[in-house]
Amino acid sequence: MIGNFYCLSYSLGGYVFVSHPMKMWFPVACILLFGATAVDCAEQETTAPYVNVETNYFANVGETFLVYVSLVPASQSKAKITMDPTWGTTFSRSTFVLGPGERKIIRAAIKKSVSGISWIHASSLSPGYADGWTAVVVDFDGRLKLSSTSALSYESANTLTVSLVDRVGKPLRLPGELELRLASADGRLSFENSRLGNTISLKLPAGSQTSPQFQIRSTSITGGSIHLAGTLMIAGEAQVLAQEDFLLNADPAWWLPVLLAVMGGLLHGCYKALRLEDDMRKRQLVSKSFGILVGSALAGLIGYFFAHLDLLGFKLDPNVLRSYPLIGFLFSYFGFEVLLPKRGSRQRGASDQDAPGAHPKG
Repeated sequence: MIGNFYCLSYSLGGYVFVSHPMKMWFPVACILLFGATAVDCAEQETTAPYVNVETNYFANVGETFLVYVSLVPASQSKAKITMDPTWGTTFSRSTFVLGPGERKIIRAAIKKSVSGISWIHASSLSPGYADGWTAVVVDFDGRLKLSSTSALSYESANTLTVSLVDRVGKPLRLPGELELRLASADGRLSFENSRLGNTISLKLPAGSQTSPQFQIRSTSITGGSIHLAGTLMIAGEAQVLAQEDFLLNADPAWWLPVLLAVMGGLLHGCYKALRLEDDMRKRQLVSKSFGILVGSALAGLIGYFFAHLDLLGFKLDPNVLRSYPLIGFLFSYFGFEVLLPKRGSRQRGASDQDAPGAHPKG
């Protein structure tokens, strides 16, 4: 009975009949093996044969270095390889034959370079193999320059570009297809219709002088500094040609200094409201406190505009936020504790002079 065990189950609205559970592993294994074979065949079909060139990432002009040449995948027959000297590089053997699975080692020396980069180019005279390319950095002295360093606005897209210049600051043309990677830990980057993120990668065509336009946004309400790191690399290679760290200033949200100045004025208004006489009626106390708070808030707002428009001969730095509560407090204090009492004393002095008996009879 156990050997002839049958199981009948109901699943997803249909019947599943399982006979001899141990025998179910065979079709499952066949399906998995077929899938793995199909994936392997697909990978082999998508990998086009090419000439593989490996060498140092960096070299000096006139200095000898080694170049390793092979075929990928390995050929079953001999293949004739030619090294291209038109990029300013000389080879110990410009033409040679690669046997099946052979890896040839030749010597090379760079006589001259274009913009500090030299290309090692190997081609196969046998059909079916794509040319092999690799770059060697010789004396690349270019650096990255940001198009603008003006302050960034909060949550506004600021459009920038990065150009390649020499040590003097003159623009350089890119010697080949390069890749510019930009990253910012405290800003958001975007390119064309891409989503906002902390990193973007820009393709720079050969011969261009500047990168495509990209946008950077400040996400800090309080403003401050935005760090932007740029890395220039050869497309498809591991060499880093230039790196620069850019420091950009970001303004706080436009409403934050206004709010801080008003809060500074309200701080003095609360202090004065608490000093009101206790014997006042409740309605009178509420009405007078409300008037004091509204006046203090207006005083702080006026103080902000006086400082922002430079009406007093000094202009506050928008990134130094602690100065705005102080200016609001001072405007509220001098407007209610100094100006109004003096005005009131003058009115009382005038009324005392106009009162009967204020002047002795002559």
